[in-house]
Amino acid sequence: MAKVFADDVQLLYLSNKPFLTLDSTKVVNDNNGNGKLDPGEYAGIVTYIKNIGNNVATNVQGKLRTTSPYITITDSTYTYGTMNAGMSANNISDPYDLSVHASTPPGHIADFQLVLTSAESTWVRTFSYQVGVAPGTIIWGPKYLPNFPSTQFIYGLAYDRQGDRIYVLDFYSNQIRQYSSDSFVTYLGVITGPEDSVVDITYSRYDDRLYVCNYPQKMVWKIDKSTGAILRQFSNPAQDYPVGLAFKPPNTMWYADRRTALGATQLIYIGDTLGVATQYNSPIQGYLNTRCLAYDSLGNSFVNVQTWFNASQILDSVGVVEFRGTPPVFTGNKFLLNPGWNIRGIEFDPRDGNYWITIVQISGSYVNQVVKVKGFYTPLTPVEESEKENVAQSKLLKVIPNPVRDVVTFKINPTNLKSNFLKVYDINGRLVARIEIKNGMSVLNWNPRAEALSDGIYFVVLEKDDGMITQKFVLTR
Repeated sequence: MAKVFADDVQLLYLSNKPFLTLDSTKVVNDNNGNGKLDPGEYAGIVTYIKNIGNNVATNVQGKLRTTSPYITITDSTYTYGTMNAGMSANNISDPYDLSVHASTPPGHIADFQLVLTSAESTWVRTFSYQVGVAPGTIIWGPKYLPNFPSTQFIYGLAYDRQGDRIYVLDFYSNQIRQYSSDSFVTYLGVITGPEDSVVDITYSRYDDRLYVCNYPQKMVWKIDKSTGAILRQFSNPAQDYPVGLAFKPPNTMWYADRRTALGATQLIYIGDTLGVATQYNSPIQGYLNTRCLAYDSLGNSFVNVQTWFNASQILDSVGVVEFRGTPPVFTGNKFLLNPGWNIRGIEFDPRDGNYWITIVQISGSYVNQVVKVKGFYTPLTPVEESEKENVAQSKLLKVIPNPVRDVVTFKINPTNLKSNFLKVYDINGRLVARIEIKNGMSVLNWNPRAEALSDGIYFVVLEKDDGMITQKFVLTR
């Protein structure tokens, strides 16, 4: 609420004039519906004004201005009309419209001026909004994880989108503990991994599997997320001190090598999910600094936990940095956390753009906690951009289950068909199956194993008069 200063009050009561104040403002019609200004979105601002003077304010006109270089006001005017003494008004029927530039640094303070003009006088009322939340701001936590032994050593974590849970590693054992993905971090059980001394874990949503890596054997294992059974294994490209692992759809894997020698060059490997990778120097170099990795789909980038920075990097003891591209380049995005924290694991939450981070120690004491902090980007819609089309098309063609192990069910909308066949293609575009749609059927069951298809990625196509509907599915053991 705007402040009324002593000189204004004196003027108000010594004259028989109107006097307009700004009671409050609010953000409306923003893209993600959180009632805040976030980078890259459009929004409206509603202002609530009041005439606390002793006379009428005739034909009040409002004009919104800003000094922020990141804000563009696209509709800056509104007519509040004539306001009698004591009367309130707002522009809720026609908010001031604005856009926030996508490059706006989260946490930026945008200053606004509302210029109110009537036949009698002019008033300038100021207010401010913070754009987004600064990266690294604590959302919740740190919290102890139930059933995680205090004598153990927490490390990497992964978010399972299909099962809606997080998997957390214990370096001192081969136990992989499961927790709910909300702020309650409810304990959901444990699976046994392939080895102890595991450092990082990542989830592949394309085949609903987990990948884990460890230090002593310098191996990577693809495992079943329910049983921990090993489905595939290969040597980690990082062969000194492998510490980070992050999957990027559809088949890219990043690997981080911390190195064991003090001051040794920190390495990043970019390759596939079979261990074939190219070595690059990490864009950030320090002393034993690199830790776990995560893929941030909003930024199409990778985030890396860093500890024990070299002071010449003008960073501090614990934080997160962002890399992008091949070879990897430091984007300039970084944030520091509490210098008393010894952090290890990181994972991206596609629902809100934030990061889970694990803390093994606070000021030297083992605590094994998890904290959720603000990420570098804010999603403007509840569904990621890359998945919007699939969500819409799934209403016309759905694949159940996905991934597929034997029999798959296709649920279709059988109206306006251009072809009476569902067509299945492999990843190279080769037609591998035609499934007949008989008599307006809406549910079709099919066994790809009967076609002797090998495990991999396939596409099913439904041809309709107004175009083709395509869905991807994964055939796996």
